Amino acid sequence: MPIEGRKHESKPFPKRALIQEGKEAIKASIRRHDGVPFESARLSPGGPDPHHH
Repeated sequence: MPIEGRKHESKPFPKRALIQEGKEAIKASIRRHDGVPFESARLSPGGPDPHHH
């Protein structure tokens, strides 16, 4: 059902294109971080929060 006032219909993003875009983003991140894909700098003094979730 189209939304009133919308001038064009948006097309669904192809799953294959989404996967390819994600792969490229991960590769670029690895290159920027000298081979380390992700390293958290977050500290958790006292361990994980027991009330989280």
